[in-house]
Amino acid sequence: MNYYYLVASLPMLTLGRESPLGLPAFRDLCAEHLTVPDLAVLDDLLATGGTGTADSFVSAWRERETRLRNSIVRARAARRGLDPDPHVRPEMGFDVYTRKVVDDAFARSSPADREMDLDHFRWSVLEELAGHDMFALPAVLAYALKLRLVERWSRMDAAAGRRRVDDFVSQQTATASL
Repeated sequence: MNYYYLVASLPMLTLGRESPLGLPAFRDLCAEHLTVPDLAVLDDLLATGGTGTADSFVSAWRERETRLRNSIVRARAARRGLDPDPHVRPEMGFDVYTRKVVDDAFARSSPADREMDLDHFRWSVLEELAGHDMFALPAVLAYALKLRLVERWSRMDAAAGRRRVDDFVSQQTATASL
């Protein structure tokens, strides 16, 4: 099934820029255009990460995200001298490139830069998985996940982040003095 009108009407997304469309509005648009089974795949992807579907795009995305997260776990464990194995999830195959991306991201001095690097990698994976037919369901699903990334970055606020860090440090200091 192709979704020419839906995809053609979607605004362009840019990671790190304000979200031009919210996920609820996107979901409403999809409800008007997607078939019932395709809408169910989208809903499951957004609600559970795709645990309830056998869609090939969703399966590929879950596998790539698992590899990325496992690489992140390994990098964090290595920094702390801990064993990553209790936190690593089963994955298919081995991906040197993902591990290299994570190693490069963890070499960054700023946590925000690190996260941006990782989300740029996710973005590129989504573009790859969307395939060549930009009007097919995989392209719509990739757009949904890209929109989620854009919204994540749109919600980030330096002042709010600083307050959260200060609150955490205060809590740790209070707990340590007990």
